[in-house]
Amino acid sequence: MTGAIGFSFNNFSLLEPLKGGAGQLFNFNLEFGQANRYRTISLGFTEPWLFDDPTTLGFNLYDQRIIYSPIDLRRTGFGLNLGRRLRWPDDYFRVDGGVRIQRNNVGTGYSNYYRPGITTEFALVGSISR
Repeated sequence: MTGAIGFSFNNFSLLEPLKGGAGQLFNFNLEFGQANRYRTISLGFTEPWLFDDPTTLGFNLYDQRIIYSPIDLRRTGFGLNLGRRLRWPDDYFRVDGGVRIQRNNVGTGYSNYYRPGITTEFALVGSISR
């Protein structure tokens, strides 16, 4: 059996969660499947107008477990995103950046990509978009 349960509030308010209307994004997702061989849990929050300015700040927490013979892999991580709408060359340009830290725990098994043990990944991401 496989499945997913999730919800997103696209007009969430952290200060008044039951009223909403602040434009903040809040999401939760749970995915599971194949007789407990796969599970992912994630939680995220984004503030699109930080300090009444067109600056976006958000975070995402996640935990993933994959058991696929012979590999037993668990990934736990945290991501932080920061973005800003630009005025030049026009109002539709954005610059976004982020950092992600992920801990990989491979319990058993071997493949070309994973060896048993604990490793840490660190990623910096940036983009300019219109």
